[in-house]
Amino acid sequence: MIGRRALAALLASPLAAPLVAPRAARAEGFPERPLRLLVSNAPGGGMDSIARMTAAPLGQVLGQPVVVENRPGAGGTIAAENLLRSPLDGHSLLFFGLSSLAMAPITWPNLPYQQLVPVGSISRTPMVLLVHASVPANSVAELRALARSRPNALSYATPGHGTTPHLLAVRFAQVAGAEMLHVPYQGGSQQIGDLIGGRVQVMFDTLAATLSTLQTGSVKALAITSDAEDPLLPGVPTMAAAGMPELTYALWNILLVPAPLPPALQARIGAALDQALALPETRAAFARLGVAPKATPAEMVARMVEREREEWGPVARLAVGRG
Repeated sequence: MIGRRALAALLASPLAAPLVAPRAARAEGFPERPLRLLVSNAPGGGMDSIARMTAAPLGQVLGQPVVVENRPGAGGTIAAENLLRSPLDGHSLLFFGLSSLAMAPITWPNLPYQQLVPVGSISRTPMVLLVHASVPANSVAELRALARSRPNALSYATPGHGTTPHLLAVRFAQVAGAEMLHVPYQGGSQQIGDLIGGRVQVMFDTLAATLSTLQTGSVKALAITSDAEDPLLPGVPTMAAAGMPELTYALWNILLVPAPLPPALQARIGAALDQALALPETRAAFARLGVAPKATPAEMVARMVEREREEWGPVARLAVGRG
């Protein structure tokens, strides 16, 4: 748990300081050219789909195209470092997971994540516990028993160390009293392909990616991490209903910029993001993937980062220790 001193340090740090800029502030002349949206996931996955569904309407609002650039690997650090090397003119943005930002001081302590600040949130989506069809488990309870009876016989895929799927899998094993083998990927189609092919047996993935993965018939969905069952996955229980309320969770995606970016530019980008997410066509596109667009002010996102760190920090430390 993070104490009051740590919280005070966070609120006094570059993560929080620029967030008080008024959302209505203007940045004259911006943008002057197409923008880059760096994505820390490989092409083909659920996060990549959400990023691309965000880029088009954001470009529409800003009056310049927003081009997606996939920079996967190292739990998002490659994309983050690319952003920090970019000119401080607001034309480079980072699509990132709130959990990854919250856990960065634990999983990647030597990287300057304090130089990144959120300008708003993009979406909120549950995760789904998937297993290959060959796994002799048709429920969370059966998977739990199987994992306990066969230590490290089951392998689970993630987009890398410290990512949300990694933390969820570690938490599952912790609650189940089991051991599973971690197989980190760079995200996207490779890990999904290996799950479909049975080369790994377990994975937590977004609802958006799950819908297409299930169509192959090679994968089973055992539970969803949301508070309630989702109509897009009829008959799939929540983790709480399946006996693991500790894995009730929602993945938040956020938009980051470098902390030194002028407050007026941060506010301009944040306001444009709010407008883009409010467009009817954006909401309809998100809904088809079971994703809820969520426009949240930057200062609230900063508080969410801290809450995430408090709740999941112990799991992240356990994940770092296990590898």
